[in-house]
Amino acid sequence: GPNILKFDKAKFIDTIKENRLGAASPLDGFAAVIIKEGFLVAEVAGGQAIRDGGGLEKVDMTTSTPSDIGSDFKLVTFITLLSVFEKRAAKNPALTIEKQLNEPILPYLPKGWRTFITASVNKNTPDDQATARIAKTTFAQLMSHKSGFRPLNLPKGTPTSPFNYIDVGIQQAKIGVREYSNFNAAVVTYLLPRLVDPAKADDFDELMESG
Repeated sequence: GPNILKFDKAKFIDTIKENRLGAASPLDGFAAVIIKEGFLVAEVAGGQAIRDGGGLEKVDMTTSTPSDIGSDFKLVTFITLLSVFEKRAAKNPALTIEKQLNEPILPYLPKGWRTFITASVNKNTPDDQATARIAKTTFAQLMSHKSGFRPLNLPKGTPTSPFNYIDVGIQQAKIGVREYSNFNAAVVTYLLPRLVDPAKADDFDELMESG
């Protein structure tokens, strides 16, 4: 219809080049792409990227230049999760996005983690109870950083893995208290396979168990 916005590819590219993504201070390098329904609509890049190859050498920035996305990973992860919820809700209207957000994450964790958490529920030691609390953690708590997961305080030199967070568990006083933790987003990547394709998630579980 007449009210549909039209995309001006040339204007998009010129605007990005002029203001370098609208950064408050000029960026050394910049890149932007627009993708619609799986197809590349427009791309633009400029300036120089800095790579740490022993020294900080500068190279021309392109849309395929490897970049450290840092905490952008969390934004992409949570948007992906909401997109999955939206598609599941479309197939089953009773399964609203709100209902899914408030659902416990336990059924979607890798099998080995689920077994470990469930085995802790009926044990009374403080460490076991800390792990058992994860059974009630919801997707909404992860996304709002109110899950109770906290940065690990392990002895220096101790090898770390995502399972360390499951082992350390959650303190009751921390649940519902907003406090930043990278693991809130990282654990979502372990939940997505079973949300999207339970059969393939079973295959992943077998791979994890086989080492």
